[in-house]
Amino acid sequence: MNQLHIVTLVHSLTPSEKQHFKKSNDPSSDFVLLFDYINKAKDYQSPDAKEFLSKKKKKSYSSGHLSVIKNYLQEKIMESLRTQYIPKRATYEMMSRAINVDILLEKGLYSLAKNEVEQAKKRAQHSVFPIEKLIFFRRESLIHFYTDYADIQIDDIKTLFEKRLETAAQLILEIKYAQAIAILSNQYFKGNKDLNVVNEILEADYMKDTSLQKDFATQYLFYWVHSQCAEFKKQPNQAIIYFEKAIFLWIENPDYIKIHPRIYLSTCFTYLKYILQQRKSTQLILKETDLKLLLSKIPKLQLPQDVALKWEQLFIIGQLIALRKENNYKEIIQLSDQILDIISESEFTTDFTRILVYYILSIAHFKSQNFKDSNDLIITILHDNKIELRSNPEYFNHIYLVYLANLYELNNFKFLKFEIQKTKQIFKTHQQLYPFEDYFLKMMGQLISKKFSNEPDKVFDRFLKRMEDLPTTKNTTQSAEYQIVTNWIKAKSQVHF
Repeated sequence: MNQLHIVTLVHSLTPSEKQHFKKSNDPSSDFVLLFDYINKAKDYQSPDAKEFLSKKKKKSYSSGHLSVIKNYLQEKIMESLRTQYIPKRATYEMMSRAINVDILLEKGLYSLAKNEVEQAKKRAQHSVFPIEKLIFFRRESLIHFYTDYADIQIDDIKTLFEKRLETAAQLILEIKYAQAIAILSNQYFKGNKDLNVVNEILEADYMKDTSLQKDFATQYLFYWVHSQCAEFKKQPNQAIIYFEKAIFLWIENPDYIKIHPRIYLSTCFTYLKYILQQRKSTQLILKETDLKLLLSKIPKLQLPQDVALKWEQLFIIGQLIALRKENNYKEIIQLSDQILDIISESEFTTDFTRILVYYILSIAHFKSQNFKDSNDLIITILHDNKIELRSNPEYFNHIYLVYLANLYELNNFKFLKFEIQKTKQIFKTHQQLYPFEDYFLKMMGQLISKKFSNEPDKVFDRFLKRMEDLPTTKNTTQSAEYQIVTNWIKAKSQVHF
């Protein structure tokens, strides 16, 4: 086992999960002592771990022995999590009951096995996906086989068979929709938008026939795929119409929300994204559309900490994006500390989210001429080796452009010279050196040269005129993000547009 796996697992546990683990096991055992070491150590090192155990137990540990302890620790942590969460989550309970059925069948206790199946069906018959339903239909069929079909009629056999076929058909349909979502999401996060791929998905029979979806999962995914396709085709109004149907489907099925809060939370986040594509998004989010009502459907009791933090992120980021669209930089700055606290509290915050937050906060300060604050925020994500800037392709180039503009405003010309060359190489490496970026970098180079040191306004003028001459520039320079640096250049120029 990779040693980082057990370290990651230990550090992912919530305080209550750690407490439950400690209470369930002997504190003097090797694996619990190793747990204590990993829990406290900021940087796990095998030699240090062996030394820690040796001091505690007064004996030596080989690398092989330590490896065995790590594997056992992982098993015991997972065992602790199962005992903690199986009674609370219907999906976990169903998997546990499925194992119970298998054990009871092996022991020949068919009546008890049948009772387990019935209990599982009652517990979550209206809140599980096709795959879980099939697991129990199969076991129900096995029980009939082992009991020589004593308590079942031919019609019952046919009914069970039809249920299995129908559920299997829904599972296959679910898999097809899941594949479509995966393909579209992959394209989105990598900055690709191949309409041929979108059209191929839309031409599939399962995307046209609305009578095929007979299960919650397939209905929900049907709407989601159509929403994503509409978004790719730049039809935001159509996208939100489809996605509202997905949202209402969740609202009408509260049992699914209770058992699958994370999936529902992701649904709300996507819904929020589509709302932000509409006009007057601030008004929609902050006044007319009550997203808190949607989130209130998620049970607040016994919710994992990371999920609760994700709720807060959902609201605050939605508000942040809405304010950005309205160019309300003053309110963005006022929210700055609250936003940074929320995303720093959760180790589950994605790179995509961190980049989005830091970029928007940075441009808010940039537009307010707080160039040092703007630069500090951008440096945070540029210099963090754990953050992959390509995780949010929409802002990849713009982060560097604002960064260079900040350095110029801060008169950090020596460092700026180095950063211009470095940025050009980065753009080339990622095939992101577009005409705007190329001219912008040349402009920055001229601004810090001795030749133009006393007449920067002429350099800015020349850049703006070149932008007019570029045949592909019109749409580029009119986009909201390019306008950030374009407007900055216009303000520096003596030419009035």
